[in-house]
Amino acid sequence: MLQRILAAGVVLSAFGSVYADDAGTAAGAAGIPYGPVTVYPSIGLSAAHDDNIYLNNAARQSANYEIVSPGVKLLAQNRDDVYSLDYQANLGRYNSSGTSNNNYNDQSLVGKASIVASTRAVFKLQPEFVIGHDPIGTTYGGIQFTPVPNKWRNTGISGVFGYGSEGAKGRVELAAGYLATKYLNNRDLTFAYDKNATDLGGTFFYRVMPKTSLLFQASNTRYAYDNGGSLVPNNTVRNYMVGAKWEATAKTTGDFRIGQVQQRYDYGTLPNFTGTGWNGTIRWTPREYSRVKLDLTKQPEQTTLTGSNSYIVTSSSVDWAYEWSSRFTSHVNLARVTENFGGLGLSTGNNSYGVSADYQFRRWLKANLGWTTWAKTATPINIPGIGYAPTFFDYNRNVVMLTLTGTL
Repeated sequence: MLQRILAAGVVLSAFGSVYADDAGTAAGAAGIPYGPVTVYPSIGLSAAHDDNIYLNNAARQSANYEIVSPGVKLLAQNRDDVYSLDYQANLGRYNSSGTSNNNYNDQSLVGKASIVASTRAVFKLQPEFVIGHDPIGTTYGGIQFTPVPNKWRNTGISGVFGYGSEGAKGRVELAAGYLATKYLNNRDLTFAYDKNATDLGGTFFYRVMPKTSLLFQASNTRYAYDNGGSLVPNNTVRNYMVGAKWEATAKTTGDFRIGQVQQRYDYGTLPNFTGTGWNGTIRWTPREYSRVKLDLTKQPEQTTLTGSNSYIVTSSSVDWAYEWSSRFTSHVNLARVTENFGGLGLSTGNNSYGVSADYQFRRWLKANLGWTTWAKTATPINIPGIGYAPTFFDYNRNVVMLTLTGTL
């Protein structure tokens, strides 16, 4: 396997995003000017070994696979206004015995526009069209394996209007979005997952220090399912959050909010949910060559497990990046994700650990070699219509991946 990975390493890989920010500036990318537009092409390949591709210890299957990832970004700027269009493909091919049914062709087309109407008003718009997949074993619905990955299509648009000049005491952001999810295969199971999500929300920022603001946020997300046989009725999720956004020093920045989360179903067949939710990111840079990032989230999601009336996901992760030189950077990542399925008495815990290293061969070429391990355990559960499954959700998994990322 090591020989396969090293041989594949001579080909460019696009493992993760090539681009660093909304303005389209790629790390090490020069771009190709074409009139008022700058073009950033990329091409890549990832080579990996996964020792449990179905996330099931009872049906354990290992596999080698490669991911070819061509992409291109178009960027244009008119004074303070910035426009971009990103196309990215991820073409996965499994080559171990009997695993070719896991092959996939994911593609995304995402546009972004940031329009500065005045010193006080900024409008951001993001349309998107994404074709993706759920790997076999990752969808809970029906507690069954599909013969091939569940393929889906997302079509949506979102926008944010911000009002308030830089340095003003108060600033407000109004957000709206729409996302339609349609599954494209395995319809005997996935017909229940087709849905539309409509988002509305607003955040008020009140500056209490030069680089610190308190924030107050309210949001409303409406989930409407296309088919009457869905696992849960149509429902609405509301968030009422308070928090802060700060840059206490050049070494520490953060954005954290916490508050009440409500999930209300249209029909009385399922109990409503009210609880505490949060989300935030904290960055700490004790040295210019050492960076620590902490992410925390607790939110309700749409359940895909028969018999559950709520699905609460809590996650926390920390990543430490250390630059040993201008070319070599190491990463250590720790994460934990817990799931609680209301109505079933089921809870799961998934711990992951990972180490990786980046090496910048050239301005336009970077390599990454990483290893990640997962260990998931769950409480025993009596699944309606299926029976007692004490270890169905339990698994452990290891993935080794080598990638090269290149962009002009």
